[in-house]
Amino acid sequence: MSEEQTQPKQDDEEGTDDGHWDPEKANYLDEWFALSGDAIETLDTDLWVEYHEGQLTNELKARILEQKDNCEKAGSPWVLHETPAMDLTYEVKQILSEAVDGRVDIVVHKEYRAAFCCRSIYKNLHSGKKQKMLFEAIRKEILLLLIGAESPRMLDVFQVYEDMESIKIITQWCPRGDLELLLLDQTRPRNELTIHRYFLQMVACVFPLHQVGFPHSDLKAEKFLLKGPYVTDVSERYDSDIVLADFSFPKTCHRKKKPYPKKLQDYFYYSPEMFRRVYKQPGDVWALGVLLYMMAFSYPPFFSPSKDAKTFRLEMEAMIKKGFTPEIRKGVGPWFPFGQRASIELYDLIDKMLTIDIVHRISLKEIIEHPWMLEYGNKTDLKRSVGTCMKAYSEAQPFVKRIMEGLVKSEFIPKEEFEMYRKQFSKLDTSGDGGLDCDELLDILKVADSSITLEDAEYMIQSFSSDGQYVLIEDICVAKVMTKARSHVSRLGNIFKMMDKSGDGSLDIHDLAEGLKELLGDTIADHEILQLIKPLDKDNSGAIEYDQFLGNFYQLSGHEAFE
Repeated sequence: MSEEQTQPKQDDEEGTDDGHWDPEKANYLDEWFALSGDAIETLDTDLWVEYHEGQLTNELKARILEQKDNCEKAGSPWVLHETPAMDLTYEVKQILSEAVDGRVDIVVHKEYRAAFCCRSIYKNLHSGKKQKMLFEAIRKEILLLLIGAESPRMLDVFQVYEDMESIKIITQWCPRGDLELLLLDQTRPRNELTIHRYFLQMVACVFPLHQVGFPHSDLKAEKFLLKGPYVTDVSERYDSDIVLADFSFPKTCHRKKKPYPKKLQDYFYYSPEMFRRVYKQPGDVWALGVLLYMMAFSYPPFFSPSKDAKTFRLEMEAMIKKGFTPEIRKGVGPWFPFGQRASIELYDLIDKMLTIDIVHRISLKEIIEHPWMLEYGNKTDLKRSVGTCMKAYSEAQPFVKRIMEGLVKSEFIPKEEFEMYRKQFSKLDTSGDGGLDCDELLDILKVADSSITLEDAEYMIQSFSSDGQYVLIEDICVAKVMTKARSHVSRLGNIFKMMDKSGDGSLDIHDLAEGLKELLGDTIADHEILQLIKPLDKDNSGAIEYDQFLGNFYQLSGHEAFE
């Protein structure tokens, strides 16, 4: 990208946020898969700074072309290719942070005097295969920053400079600081509406990553920046929008034998599985749960007062592995503090995010649809959540529906959580009769799918209700159970194991009959069990394999076939 053609523009206007976010449209990272094959050309054209025409000799042109053609080969010292020196265009004004693997500076454009952020990543910390992996991670990071700039939750990225020692990424500067400023302010009132506004934006920052299967694995307060121009009054910073600073691919592409963070403060956000070198999406949920706790109660749930680094590490690891206790207690620790009251819904969300078992830990998709998120969101969010789960449930096999009814009876979702869903969903019952009639249902479904017709709504009511008049709020809660169950394949695996009485890895007629009766009790007759089972045994083998079982939860409910 030529400096003459494109100069970075300073963003002087604060972004706006109406508190609404559509997760179904947060798919900008899908573009990465389309562009990844042409990543080198895309980065070269859009971001890597070019020499001025007068500087480009034939020898320099040939050298840059060779560097670009060979940059993906092992042993290449280039992420892409060399560029003019950054200090010809920018001057460093202040070092914001510095670490072994890089630094972050405030830089000012020499001609336009606009301030930007320069993130430097050191290239020569590794060699051989490790260096090749690092360079691939850097390219991925910068490409995602480029694509993600279309999202209001990502920093704008302008230019990239490269020399033999480092990559320098010029991005938008956020002079208001990061989320840590808000967390440390003890004078700020902690109302849940404000916390919800910030937290929704934080989830929106990370959600696109999880959509395409990437964990961030390094979420913490300093990764969430407060967007907007500089203000002298600190209180005005509370109106800022939140953006994600980076994706942390270069930092997380290598892990040491002992997976301990270098900065002691990073332990605050470490999940139990990270000590086993497991870096997956549930780790991001844990980190967000810690941040949500800190926003609500002003301090981290896991903390050691020790000033000795070794003791601090040992105490933090032991405490985190022991887990969070969802009880209100006096004192400071991994529990809810006495004297700082919050809503039951907020307590419940934090508890589900700080669950040790990653199978039972809530996912980002479930967070978006949690009653606390819906309580402070607008009605459109609630309608979309209800409409999506109802549409999926109406398309499910009768066998799946009966299992869901049984899971509700067996308190797969605790009664307290079921009541929270009932409370939220009842807000859509405008007539107050305990259910949704056809008009109410159509209004909800059109939010989730604008192509839904009145006939579709009538058909759906028939699938939910025997009298075809309306859908009970309890029925919607059952549909929600299915959404929760299939959000983790491992949860469906647990259901399968529970029904596999013989333990042979498949469900025969006797397994299914016994499992359904265990869930539903005497409310299900033998002839109904046979009717439910027959469509599942597609190969007439007399048994249902695990993949067939899973397919009934995904393939016929608006999902692609399970792989």
